[in-house]
Amino acid sequence: MNASDTPPAPASLPARILAKLRRTTTSGLYIPEIDGLRTVAIFIVICAHLRTFIDAQKAYRKPLTEFEATFQHFVSQGSFGVELFFALSGFIIALPFAAHFLQGARRVEVGNFYLRRLTRLEPPYFINLLLNGFIKIFVDHLPFWFVAERFVASLFYAHNAIYAHHPVLNLAAWSLEIEFQFYFLAPLFLGVFAIKNVLLRRALIAGLPLLCILLRPDWWRIEKSVIGKIEYFAVGLLLTDIYLTTWRATLPRLARYNLPAVVSIAALVTLQFLPESRFVMLGRAVALFLALWTTLGGTLFTGFLRNPWIATFGGMCYTVYLYHSTVLAVGVRVTKRFTFTDSYLLTYALQFVLNFSAIVIIGAVLFYFFEKPFMERNWPQKWWSKITRRNSGPAAASSSETA
Repeated sequence: MNASDTPPAPASLPARILAKLRRTTTSGLYIPEIDGLRTVAIFIVICAHLRTFIDAQKAYRKPLTEFEATFQHFVSQGSFGVELFFALSGFIIALPFAAHFLQGARRVEVGNFYLRRLTRLEPPYFINLLLNGFIKIFVDHLPFWFVAERFVASLFYAHNAIYAHHPVLNLAAWSLEIEFQFYFLAPLFLGVFAIKNVLLRRALIAGLPLLCILLRPDWWRIEKSVIGKIEYFAVGLLLTDIYLTTWRATLPRLARYNLPAVVSIAALVTLQFLPESRFVMLGRAVALFLALWTTLGGTLFTGFLRNPWIATFGGMCYTVYLYHSTVLAVGVRVTKRFTFTDSYLLTYALQFVLNFSAIVIIGAVLFYFFEKPFMERNWPQKWWSKITRRNSGPAAASSSETA
């Protein structure tokens, strides 16, 4: 047997797991650092919601020390993770539109863009709402029509606007309604990339959100809308501009970005402790932009973000985001009697280990069955073809036998 005839060695179990869980991309463009940043974002959200459920389930009842109170406040900043998600969405959605205008890439067909969002995101979301609806009716014993009304409102991403509070079926879905608004409006304002003058284009991308921050009213419905979070999506648009024009669609990975990355991340963390004001909102957006720009451009964090396990988990973040609150609600309730200690830090650490492990395992299973099948661009046609073949099979066979 020649060396070329030697069968390839079977892949290891970890490699097979990664292959099964790796998300499917239809654009052909994959930047592992972006999925790594998604992992950072969902990690922040989970840490914040874990603190919420520890309090809600009374898994720790003793007064906190000053240091414990500071730690609790720090891990409570879940909005920072959501803001990071918004920035990454701005980058991902803007990329094909900007590539068309700035690099002459293929034009984005708006109808196909909307159809892809519908077939990619709606089925997992619908399944999650359906499961949560059953839980609300049969476990929490909420009235059927109450749940049905909230189900329809959430299905059409209108719960925030109609009821002026977080969605009943999935509290975390408030941000998905904002994401939907951005997706729906994106083809309109992403035409800004058609402006050839770089300074003017970037000034508009940064200036219009600044105007929104200064002028928008302090209303809950506005805050929980794309207008209330537009500055974070603009961060993604600016990164897209830099990625395609300054970096020529290749991350530079230069050491000179490392120190600014550390400084900007420290500034971003510091701003989370300041009372919210328009100035602080602007500062958070600027700090987030600088942190992402220097992190993606440098070398200090890219090794971590590109790690296959970190990036793969980030690729599952949509499923994890949809289900992590349910896992935490059940997990903290079940494990609180085993994790209560005299130290809040130790209680939190034990709860984190147990519940984060459950989130990873359950999230991976749900991702594989309830999200990954819908990542294929033509899955509706393939499913329909299978159904029609299956239905026509016996009839075709009997007709051939008759002949």
